[in-house]
Amino acid sequence: MKERFTIEEWELLKRLPFATFVFIAIADGEIDSREFANFETRLNNAGKYREPLQRELLLDLLGSDVEALLEEAMDSVVEDLEDAKRILAARLTREEYHRFLASLFTLGLAADESVRTGKAMGALVDWLEVDVDAGLQSLARV
Repeated sequence: MKERFTIEEWELLKRLPFATFVFIAIADGEIDSREFANFETRLNNAGKYREPLQRELLLDLLGSDVEALLEEAMDSVVEDLEDAKRILAARLTREEYHRFLASLFTLGLAADESVRTGKAMGALVDWLEVDVDAGLQSLARV
């Protein structure tokens, strides 16, 4: 799927898992070491993800400086999410878009146990205008 994006777009999309994690994890006011360790473990299991774009992005991130990328995401989470939304909507079908974002949410949610309240998830879903039901249904078909 990488071939659908310019080099600059791909570099932005590689920050998207981090931006999503930050957006979700910061809902309780902080990102603790356990949340970060959970997130890093999930990144290292990149090959296990079924959603093709997420898997390809995460595989491309293997060996990267995760702490530096997380810090970068913290500095530009809003801009990254807005830019990614525009890029993904232009390059993916509606089904691919929703499937990818639903899969991305599961990565962030799984790493952050504090979001059981759903506050951050709801805010992110509303902001990106994601049809979570359609995304999850589509993801189930992959």
